[in-house]
Amino acid sequence: AAAAAPQQPAPEPPPTAPLETPGGAPRFADEPGADDTPVDGTFVPQAYDSEALQPQVVAREGRMYLRDPRTSREVEIVPRGAAPATDLSGYYADQADSERKRNRYLVIGAIAVALLLIIALAMTSSKPRDDDDDNQRPMFPRQRYNDLTDTAIEDMKKGEFKAAIGKLTEAHKGRPTYAVAGILRDIAREWEKSGKSFDEFNWLSVESALRDLRESNWVTSRVKQFAEDRIDWIYDVQHHEAVVAGALKLLGEDKPEEALAEFQKLPKTSPIYPKYEVRIADTVAAACERRLRLAKAALDGGKWQEAITQYTAARKFASDAHKPRIERGIRSARKRMSEEAQLRAAHARYREDTIPSLMAARKILDGIADGGPLSPRKAALQQRITARLRELERERWHRNAKALYEAGRGTEAIKLIADHRLTELDPLASKIERIMHMLDEAQKAHDAKDYDRARFLWNDAVREETSTKNAYHKRALDKLNGLANKERRKEIALEYRDMGDAALRKDNDPKEARRLYLRAMSWDPIATVGKTRLADMRHQAKVFYNRARDLRYASGDDIKLKEQAIALFRKVQLYVEEGGDLHADATRHIGELEAEIDALRKKSGPPPP
Repeated sequence: AAAAAPQQPAPEPPPTAPLETPGGAPRFADEPGADDTPVDGTFVPQAYDSEALQPQVVAREGRMYLRDPRTSREVEIVPRGAAPATDLSGYYADQADSERKRNRYLVIGAIAVALLLIIALAMTSSKPRDDDDDNQRPMFPRQRYNDLTDTAIEDMKKGEFKAAIGKLTEAHKGRPTYAVAGILRDIAREWEKSGKSFDEFNWLSVESALRDLRESNWVTSRVKQFAEDRIDWIYDVQHHEAVVAGALKLLGEDKPEEALAEFQKLPKTSPIYPKYEVRIADTVAAACERRLRLAKAALDGGKWQEAITQYTAARKFASDAHKPRIERGIRSARKRMSEEAQLRAAHARYREDTIPSLMAARKILDGIADGGPLSPRKAALQQRITARLRELERERWHRNAKALYEAGRGTEAIKLIADHRLTELDPLASKIERIMHMLDEAQKAHDAKDYDRARFLWNDAVREETSTKNAYHKRALDKLNGLANKERRKEIALEYRDMGDAALRKDNDPKEARRLYLRAMSWDPIATVGKTRLADMRHQAKVFYNRARDLRYASGDDIKLKEQAIALFRKVQLYVEEGGDLHADATRHIGELEAEIDALRKKSGPPPP
């Protein structure tokens, strides 16, 4: 039950007029006589008001009473020497003026009392209320509430959720403001719905409810211990399982080191640590093996420093079985690094390109082991040194051969290379032969009026020999510049047009004629030569197309007329470019006509013998 509001002293009433006693002697209302009914000094007579908080005057059966509105207790007012049925109407009339003054004080006092009541209620609601507040016991015993919540927890652990929910519902109805039973009931329902045991239930789903229980002022020690135990379980099991899930995901992505870092977040005191102890050990081994694989790949790829880095990183994951393999790998990588440095030093002396430096480079290479991973590079450099020594002895012949080539005397240069067996200059001899051949073929094409091929070959010669000092380069460039002359291009365009006319004459080769007219347009600086011819050919193609189409639609079942139409459509194909509309329509008509001819032949049967 709610505690009664603390009583506040009422404002001091103004002095009242003296009352007349039956004997005629005046006395004041606060002067008690020996035979008066004792009256509380704080009682102030006033008209009855059901909402008032001050004592009220009540008239009943000819008697007057003072009533306390909070407890409904009444005290009879018996004036000194008065008869039982005392008429107090005159008293009210005399007090009317003083009543109005007193009411002002009462309003002020009522406001003060209301404020004090609000403060008192706020203070009492923030702390547990004792069962005996205001000497009144609550409607639902606190001990009964606590017993129900404690036993409900035990019922839930046994799987007896119906009994637990019933107890918690009873407790919650008895003291709903405590909220403990309501929270436990929500947990019980979720737990029952899951069908899981005490240690299998997903306590993470009710973590906020458990924290509310732990922070509540109304829980018993058993309920609080239950909440703290399950919160600890959430951290020790479910949070740790989440860590393990992340680690296993990383393992599936072949990231054992990242997975191990996740596993290391799992304390050895965790309840689930023994379950994954073997998996953690396997992850350590997997991390080591991964580093060893990377180190081996780096060794095979000639990345010695990276191999050392990977072997060193593998050490922190290595077991006793791995350690010898790691040390061997590091020694091998360091040895290769030393040989790599020797090879770089030999290359540096080789690049000095003198006989003494070449001899010194050869001696440095003796320190690199044969049969090792660097032996192919060692052998290659030795061969280059030997070849270079021969080259230095024959360098004069080299210079002579190159000078002959630069001067445009390629035939003599090739003969010199062959006579002195300068095989290292074979690529140069081949290049000279190619360029000479290209220039010869270009000239032949030009003479045959195949100007496109001539230009193509002279361009190739210029790209093949880029030295502007070379006579062959200059020769090819001069030819190209001659073809680029505007007047010369116009002449070539006219020649192509005339060749096209010859090809088209008497329907000899319309396709070749079109090609030549297009070449004429490409060579003509203003692209007009050949354009009219191409337009004429397209017009002629349309004429063929219309005749062929008329024949097709007039042919009916006449196979010969259809074949004549096909012949005309094929001419259309020769007179226009492939991919154009007329070419595509002609091709379609040919296909349809051939299908119609096949159908007619099947229908008429085989020809007579």
